[in-house]
Amino acid sequence: LVSIHCDVCFAKGHGGTADLSRSRVEQEVPQRFELLDAKRELTNVGVYPVAMLLWLLRQDVKRVHATTGNFFFAEHQENDMEDFGQMLLEFNGGVTATISAGRAGWRSHPDFGLHRVCLIGTKASITVDAHRPRVEVWADVDPWTPPPRDPEDPMGMWAPLPDSPYKAAPKNAWQLPATPSWAIDAKHFLDCIEQGRQSAVSVDVAAMASEILFAGYRSASIREGIDLPLPREPSAP
Repeated sequence: LVSIHCDVCFAKGHGGTADLSRSRVEQEVPQRFELLDAKRELTNVGVYPVAMLLWLLRQDVKRVHATTGNFFFAEHQENDMEDFGQMLLEFNGGVTATISAGRAGWRSHPDFGLHRVCLIGTKASITVDAHRPRVEVWADVDPWTPPPRDPEDPMGMWAPLPDSPYKAAPKNAWQLPATPSWAIDAKHFLDCIEQGRQSAVSVDVAAMASEILFAGYRSASIREGIDLPLPREPSAP
């Protein structure tokens, strides 16, 4: 294995409102990560591929390069939070990984967003796509439209109740196998608690993922690569 590329982008929220003439200026140490109408998407979405890479490679990251931007949502821009980010990770074992992560709006994708991993080796390459296999449907029907804006969840970040008037209609252009992954995750989590065993993605992996993401913000702020581990604050006496 030589390199890996991950695309994770959520198709949620009413996009197309960001002012593209304004360049993002990133904070070296972010102070806020989640509000009612905006989230820092490098962490909110980027944590999935970062944790997956740590679990898959079982190697430490030695250097992080990152950039963040505001391309889709005025809400993120007004709250000084990125809606998109990219990272380059250099692992100790020699593998390099790139990540594109963010939120791009309801209409940006035929399903719930781009979820794809490309693995490149010395003898072959493979792409794993969450939306394959699939059946693509073409029909003379009214185009899909986003739901009305929920005042308690204006960006559609959370799953609405079944009878909510703000629940999005299903997107029927792609028909996918039914895979209730949230139920599998919940079962794994409860099994680990009941059996007293470590999760497949452990607390140690979560801590390392957090450090990588904080290094990403520092890199995006100063526009340079950041070496890991990050400097530690001296412990109190």
